[in-house]
Amino acid sequence: MISISELVPNNHLLRKVDTILDLNFVYELVEDKYCLDNGRPSIDPVILVKI
Repeated sequence: MISISELVPNNHLLRKVDTILDLNFVYELVEDKYCLDNGRPSIDPVILVKI
């Protein structure tokens, strides 16, 4: 199985941005939009922002 991180070179600009940019604030912004016990499991909101 292959992962996305294997496809991105170690010296790629987005790897540097990822180490600097803290997107944890996204969890607080969307916490009222997600339900833990209803429906399918959601995609991590930080991952959606990164995409």
